[in-house]
Amino acid sequence: MTKVLTHTLGLPRMGPHRELKKALDNFWAGKIDQSELLKVGFEIRQLMWKSQAEAGCAFVNIGDFSFYDHVLDLSVTVGAIPERFRHLSGLTQYFAIARGEPQTNAAPSPMVKWFDTNYHYIVPELSESTEFQLNPEKLLAEIREARSLGYKPKVQLVGPVTYLYLARWYPLGNQSPLTLKLLPALLKVYKELLQKISQEGVEWVQIDENILIFDQLSNEWLDALSTTYKELAGLGPKKLLATYFENVAENLNILLDLPVEGLHLDWGRNRPLIDRVLEKLGSRVLSLGTLEGRNVWRDDLTALAKELEPIYKSLGDRLWIAPNSSMLHLPWSLEGETPPAVIDGKLAFMKEKLADLGKLSTLIPNPQPESPEIQELRAYLEKVKTERLAKVNAHKSEAYREPFAERFAAQQKHLGLPLFPTTTIGSFPQTAELRRQRKLFEDGKISQADYDEYLRQVIRDNIKIQEEVGIDVLVHGEPERNDMVSFFSDMLDGYWQSKNGWVQSYGSRCVRPPLIYGVIGYRGSLGKEWIFYAQSQTSRPMKGMLTGPVTMLKWSFPPAGEELANVAYDIAIELNKEVKALEEGGIKIIQIDEPAYREVLPLKQAQWPAALDWASRAFRLSCYGVKPETQIHSHMCYSDFASIVEGIKAMDADVVSIETSRAKGVLFQGIARDGYDKGLGPGVWDIHSPLIPQPENMKSVLNSAAQYLDPKLLWVNPDCGLKTRKWEEVIPSMKNLVSVAQEMRRNY
Repeated sequence: MTKVLTHTLGLPRMGPHRELKKALDNFWAGKIDQSELLKVGFEIRQLMWKSQAEAGCAFVNIGDFSFYDHVLDLSVTVGAIPERFRHLSGLTQYFAIARGEPQTNAAPSPMVKWFDTNYHYIVPELSESTEFQLNPEKLLAEIREARSLGYKPKVQLVGPVTYLYLARWYPLGNQSPLTLKLLPALLKVYKELLQKISQEGVEWVQIDENILIFDQLSNEWLDALSTTYKELAGLGPKKLLATYFENVAENLNILLDLPVEGLHLDWGRNRPLIDRVLEKLGSRVLSLGTLEGRNVWRDDLTALAKELEPIYKSLGDRLWIAPNSSMLHLPWSLEGETPPAVIDGKLAFMKEKLADLGKLSTLIPNPQPESPEIQELRAYLEKVKTERLAKVNAHKSEAYREPFAERFAAQQKHLGLPLFPTTTIGSFPQTAELRRQRKLFEDGKISQADYDEYLRQVIRDNIKIQEEVGIDVLVHGEPERNDMVSFFSDMLDGYWQSKNGWVQSYGSRCVRPPLIYGVIGYRGSLGKEWIFYAQSQTSRPMKGMLTGPVTMLKWSFPPAGEELANVAYDIAIELNKEVKALEEGGIKIIQIDEPAYREVLPLKQAQWPAALDWASRAFRLSCYGVKPETQIHSHMCYSDFASIVEGIKAMDADVVSIETSRAKGVLFQGIARDGYDKGLGPGVWDIHSPLIPQPENMKSVLNSAAQYLDPKLLWVNPDCGLKTRKWEEVIPSMKNLVSVAQEMRRNY
C-alpha cells in the first residue's frame, strides 16, 4: 500500500515507567555508579528507536535523548562551558552545570521554560571568554548505536541562531544581541560537527530554528539566520530546518530563502501559508507537523488526510509527515490506563500518536470514511464547550478587590508581621518514609485513619521545625499532596488523572498532567481540612495553599477546541469556593500559586495583552469577595518576569513571590520602573540545586530589591517549594534565611 514518509521531531526520554528518573535520582544519591546510569540510558534509547521503527518511521532520532536537557547537551557538544565548571569533566561537569557543585559552591546555570511549555532548559551562559570547542562523542556514539541495531538515524540539533537567542550574556545576565558576536565562532564548530555527522553516513540532520515563529525578531537576528545557512549550505548531511509551536507568517520569506534541503512546519498553524510555501518550495522536501505533539486528544486522521491529499499529489515523496512538535511533552503510552467511558478510545499518548501517524501515512494516498469515534468526540467536545460557556457567562465578573493601600493597612493590623517577614513557598521534603506510607495506603495495606494520623504527625513535625528556626508565616508542608495540580484535579469534576502519564519538567523531575475533559465542579473541599488542622497546632499565621486557575489549566492537557480563557474562568469559579471556605475557617493568608503564569503568553507578542487580561481576570475571580484583611499571595518561578509585569500588577495579589536566585537579582529595577508597588518575595534560595544558600548571596538579592522597591513590602523566601530537597539541606538553609531577614530588619 502506498504511504507517505513519516518521522518524528523527538520522543519522551524518561522511559515508559520513568526508568531514567529513577536511575538519575539513584546516581545522584550514590546508589548506582556511572556504568549503571549509562546502561539505563542505552536501554531507553533502544525503546525510543524501537517505537519509531515499529510505527513505520523512516528514521530514528538521534539527539532527543538526554540525561538532563537537550540544550545543555548542545552546550557541552559545542564547548560552551561556564568558567566555574571548566575544571570538571564528563558527567560530573554536565550535572554540575545543571545542579551546581557543592565542593566549590558553584551555582548552577539558569533554568527557564522552553518557549510556552512547562519543560525547563538550562540556559547557555556566554561571555567574552567563551571559546567554543567541539565535543561530539556522545552524539556520534549514539549514531553508531542506532546503526548497530539496524536503524537509519536522523540527527536533530537546536539551530545555532536559536541557541544564541536562548542564551544569556554575562555579566549582564540577560538575553542580548551581544550573543551574536559569537556566531562566527559557533558556526565554525557547527561546520565541524556537521562534517563528522556526515562521515557517519547520516543522510539527514534536523535543525530546529524555532525563533522563526516569533513576530518581532529584529533585523540582526533575521540577518543572522540568512548568514548562517548560506555558510552551512552544502556542508554535511541534508538539512531539514524545523519550526514548531506557532506559524511563521512574519518570517516566511526569510525561511523560504534559506538554502536547506527540507522544511518542517506545523500544519495546523500554517495552513493559510501553504500556497506561498508550495510556490517557493522548489525541489525541497516539505515536512508537515500533522498530529498534536503536546495534547492527548486523538487527531482527526480522515480530515487531515483530505487536507493533505492535494499536497501529496503535488509533491509525491517530497511530502513527509510528523507530529507538529517533539513529543517530549507527552506521556509514553495509554497502556493500563482507564479513562472515563465518555472519552475512552478518544485519547492518544506518544505510542498511540506514533500508531496514528502510521495510519495517516496510508490514508493520505488512500482516503477512508471518518471513524465513529471521531464523530462522537467532536459532538462531545462541542457539548462541553456550550455548557462551560453558559456557566462562565453566568458567573464571570471583573472581580476587583479594595485598593491595595487599604488592604495593606488592614493586613498589617490583622497579622502583626515584622519587616522582611520570612516564609517558604509551601511544600517540604517528600521523604522516603512519606512516600513509603503513601504507597502502603494506595496499596490498601494501611487504613485511611492510620494514614491520616501519620500525615498529621508530619504536619506537627513540620510546624515544630519552622517554629524552632524562626519562620514568621508557616506552611503545613503539603505531605498529603503528590503534585500541585493532580492533587486538586483529583477532587474536581471535569478532570481525569492518568495512572502513569508522566512528563518531564526538568532533569529527573516529572509531572503527571491531568486532562480537562468536562465542566469543572467543586465537591465541597480541596483539602482545606489539612490547613485547618495545621493552624490549630500553632499561634503563628498558617498559609492556606491552592494552585491557581492558570496553572491548573496550563499544567493540564486542555480540552480541544475551546477558548483557554473560558476554561480558566471555569476553574477559578470553583477554586473561589475553597478560598472562601479557608477564610471562613480563620485562615488569614491564602497563597494561590501561579508558577505557570508566564506560560499563558502566546509566542506572538502582539497577542500578549489579551492573554494577560484573561489570565489576571481568572486569578482575581479565584479570590473574589475575600475581606481586605485576608492577605492573598501568589508564587511564580523560572519565568521572564519582565514580560509579564503588567499581568502581575493586574492580578492584584497582595504579595507575589518570584524566582530571582538564578536570575542573579537583576529584575528589580525593571519591575520598579514598570510600576509594581505591592508585596514581593524575591526568591533568595535556589531550591532546584542541592547547594545550601549562603547568607551573603541572599543579602545581595534582598539589598538589590530594597534599592528599587519599598522595603516594607519585601518578603524573604525560597524561590520554589522544597518537596525535592532533603531535610539536611532544608534546615540549615532556612536558618540562613532567617538570620539574613533579621539582619535586614536591623539595617532597614
